[in-house]
Amino acid sequence: MHFDLIMSRYLHLPIFQKAYDLNLEIYKTTPNFPREYKYTLGQNIKEIASDFLDGIVAANSEEDKSKYFPVMKTQIEQLRIKLRLGYDLKIINSRRLEFLNRLIEEISKQVSGWEKWFFENFSEARIFSPSALAEGEKRASFSNFNSSFSKFNSNFPALTVFLLRLRQW
Repeated sequence: MHFDLIMSRYLHLPIFQKAYDLNLEIYKTTPNFPREYKYTLGQNIKEIASDFLDGIVAANSEEDKSKYFPVMKTQIEQLRIKLRLGYDLKIINSRRLEFLNRLIEEISKQVSGWEKWFFENFSEARIFSPSALAEGEKRASFSNFNSSFSKFNSNFPALTVFLLRLRQW
């Protein structure tokens, strides 16, 4: 019963379902790799896809999901590159590559949507979200910085250096 409760946390997620489908398709694709690539490139592709699926489960279990989105985006790009390499080595045919890339593109959009939803709905995370930083909201959170800076400057020199670095970031 406990296992069913844990599984229900992510089984309903469309992103989990698509990532699971991608894993199935990758596991169906890699046995056809020549031996030279089956245990190198093929294994690497399977590991990335599997780690991506594990990341979805982990992110859905955490309250702060922000640390997972950059990792997921990196894994998506790694999959695209490795599958393209398989195509260029004539291991994966164009139809199969197109099919897998369509799945990856759907998943990529879902990751972006999940990330956007998370940063829009959690105010602490919103301050440092990629979209907030791009829109200059970070600067708004430091609007009182200049007025209070002079007080810190004389009393807390180490803090002053920290705040300056934070402001430049």
